Amino acid sequence: MISKLWIAVAGVFAIGAGLIWFSFLRPVPMMKTQAEVVAKTHKPAGTHWQQQVGLNRGFRTATPISMDESYVLELYSKELDATGFYSVNKFDQKDYEIGQKVTMEYKKHGMPVFGYKTTVYEVHPN
Repeated sequence: MISKLWIAVAGVFAIGAGLIWFSFLRPVPMMKTQAEVVAKTHKPAGTHWQQQVGLNRGFRTATPISMDESYVLELYSKELDATGFYSVNKFDQKDYEIGQKVTMEYKKHGMPVFGYKTTVYEVHPN
């Protein structure tokens, strides 16, 4: 009786792991679409402080991580009917202007019932 219970529990966990793999981890093809640069926001250089986590932190202090100056492009795609963001360095930002059409490479993960997660990998000016 108990072994059948454990087999059922293992089956439920296996189905859950399969759903997670299918939703977020399975390989999907890279897709391309046209998008428009809606906004360009300047992010100044700074420092991010990474805090230590976990139970055995000891007396370790936070670790400083330097962040370079960048620009965040807000992109709107009519095909996806969604807004996305992409960061470019201060030298490449001159290639992008507000209202400009760009080619966006992205991957779309998820399931129809639960929704989709779209990740932008590359943006190229037209």
